[in-house]
This record gives sequence, structure tokens and C-alpha cells, in this order.
Amino acid sequence: MNLQIEVFTLFPQMIDQYVDQSILGRATESELLKVTSRDLRAEAKDPHRTVDDSPFGGGAGMVMMPEPVFAAVEQADPPRPLILLGPGGAPLINRWPKSWPPSTAFRYFVAATKE
Repeated sequence: MNLQIEVFTLFPQMIDQYVDQSILGRATESELLKVTSRDLRAEAKDPHRTVDDSPFGGGAGMVMMPEPVFAAVEQADPPRPLILLGPGGAPLINRWPKSWPPSTAFRYFVAATKE
């Protein structure tokens, strides 16, 4: 196994299907890559598995609750670098990953999309 990626998301089935049906699936079959998706709803404590809430101070839209996110990340073992993917961030360009410390495993947190 060369590279291990964990993805924290509300839609793990989408990640799994994408990996299976793309070039990533061939890398997985060749044991060059392992992609694991983690469902943030699995860490929600209420019967409805709620992971979002209204914004503080009101307004339109929803925000992620920190409790399920922190619980999912802290439960994952062993500790690895966590990369936040979100609509408000800078684009991931090729030179950034080259400047990161070498690692064979990392985690992605997939934030909600922005309209």
C-alpha cells in the first residue's frame, strides 16, 4: 500500500462510488491506493443523526455542528494530517502539496458547498 486517504463527509456512498468507478478504482485494485470514507453522521448523538445547525445570530443556510466533526476526527486512528476542503478556501494548486511534509497517509474533510 503506497497511499492511504481518509475522507470525512456527509455522503460516504458518493465517495465510494466515485473511487470505484474512476481511475482511483484501478489504483485501489492494484493496492497502490486505499481510500476510506467516514460518515460524519455516525458520530451524531441524536436519533435523527443531525450534523448541521442554524447559523449563530440567524441568517440563511446551515452550518456544521463541531461535535460530530471533532468526534469523527478524534476517533480515527492513527493521527494524520487533516486537509480541509471548502468553498471559501484557496484553490489546491500543484505546488502546495509538494511543499507539505512527505506522508503516505492523510485525511480530507469535505465541507459543505457554497451557493
